[in-house]
Amino acid sequence: MEIPVTKLSKKDIVSSNGDEIGSLHNVTMNMKTGELLDLIIEPHREVDTSNYETKEDYIIIPFKNVKAIKDMIVVDV
Repeated sequence: MEIPVTKLSKKDIVSSNGDEIGSLHNVTMNMKTGELLDLIIEPHREVDTSNYETKEDYIIIPFKNVKAIKDMIVVDV
């Protein structure tokens, strides 16, 4: 599947069990292969970030955890 990164910008991120996590802030990628590595998520205020890997004020979720991309991005956590 090919999706322009601009189409991912600011999409809401939800867990596969329906919990809202936050909105997509950025992605990291392997510059040699173009493989997307991680989603950098700006968490919603009420989200307990202690259950996630974090860096600064952002949640980091491996791109391999993405299950679906539609109106929102669904991830396994």
